[in-house]
Amino acid sequence: MKPCLSFCPPVLLLLCLAGCEQRQPAPTETASATTTAPAEAPQKVAPGASSLDELVARAEGAIRTVSAQDYEQLMAHETDIVGACGEAFPGQAERVALARRYMSAKAKIPEALKACSEVTDWGSAVRLGYEGGEQGATPPGCKPDIKRYMDVHVFYQLEDATYRVILRNPVQMNEGKTWVVDREPECSRFVLAKNRELLHEGVLASLKANKDEGLARLSLPNRLVEASCAEPELAFRQGLMRLARGPARIRTVRECAEAMKWGEGELVASFSEEQRVPGCAENLTRAQVQVVGEQGTLSYEAYRFKGGELGERWHLASLPLCKANAK
Repeated sequence: MKPCLSFCPPVLLLLCLAGCEQRQPAPTETASATTTAPAEAPQKVAPGASSLDELVARAEGAIRTVSAQDYEQLMAHETDIVGACGEAFPGQAERVALARRYMSAKAKIPEALKACSEVTDWGSAVRLGYEGGEQGATPPGCKPDIKRYMDVHVFYQLEDATYRVILRNPVQMNEGKTWVVDREPECSRFVLAKNRELLHEGVLASLKANKDEGLARLSLPNRLVEASCAEPELAFRQGLMRLARGPARIRTVRECAEAMKWGEGELVASFSEEQRVPGCAENLTRAQVQVVGEQGTLSYEAYRFKGGELGERWHLASLPLCKANAK
């Protein structure tokens, strides 16, 4: 699947969210000998980081300390953006719209950091590594050295749980010398199924507990699809879309409860041999899983991704299907 920029405005999302710090005209000086010289304007702090590693580390620091100011320093200044992508802002109307979107983005950062602080104790969590950041494209109206990248996913471990911070679409500017964030971070618990047995436990636990969001956490991330699949088959894409829809997951949980009658009898699971996914690289394979119970049958496809900082992990790419046994 090609990097999808169609969801973005006709410029970088960053460009839509950058700041509008209008410069005020300098005060008029008088000839009076007693006039005090105006104080010098504060120097503008250079935005961003010098590398992706530094960008991740500084974003992590802002999350650990719940510092909106530190996170905002990783965003590009309006003047830098207009200078790099001037053709995207040909008139006053475009720049006013840019300013409004930037103010809206800044307002979301404190709320996002507060939400992150409620997910886990980031001060005690250990970073496992990060993945993503595959290169997308230069947005229309920008200089060739402006590169917008796919989301970066940073993973952490605390006791037996895994957590994830998503840095949305980081951008490289200034001839590759500066990395900036696109907008506020997203933090959440991450289900890391290191083998198919752990994936299977997660699927059954979510279905039995009537927790459709558990199925969503097991879903194959879009970034792995984009990195591995040039032309994925239609059924594969449709399965991921259905898995992403809350109402569809809720209906699946309900239908499985009705068909399987959880708690009644033994469940026997079987796994087929793995096969490559059509249109995808060999690092993505899938196996058919069937679970037979006294009351019904459960089936789904388990997908194995190999590579990256986390190594092998297993995911869902479609909703499980449950059928009651014929009477």
